[in-house]
Amino acid sequence: KQELKQELKQDEEKGQGLFIRGVNFGNAIDSHGGDLDFLHTLIGDFVEIYGKADAQFTNFLRAQDIEQADRLIHNIAGLSGTFGAEGLMLVAKKVGKELQAENEDCEENIEKF
Repeated sequence: KQELKQELKQDEEKGQGLFIRGVNFGNAIDSHGGDLDFLHTLIGDFVEIYGKADAQFTNFLRAQDIEQADRLIHNIAGLSGTFGAEGLMLVAKKVGKELQAENEDCEENIEKF
């Protein structure tokens, strides 16, 4: 476990290997007690369920279904942090707050999402 964390840190510093911008695998591994099989399953399930969330979100906005768009963003914000996708979690939270506030000038954060 410690060896893997060191490898992750080195990859992040080099911008290669197991490093993905906005994802902190080291924290995710720690928060799941080093259970890499569980973490792998969790990430796979997330991708399967939310892999097309950008298109779904866009469709909800086009249909002016703000309730469904907000629910989708809320789910992604809550779940993405569980596997270290801190960047996604933060931008999803921002978009969610802007939807709640009915802020029409949230295109920048929507694009990031």
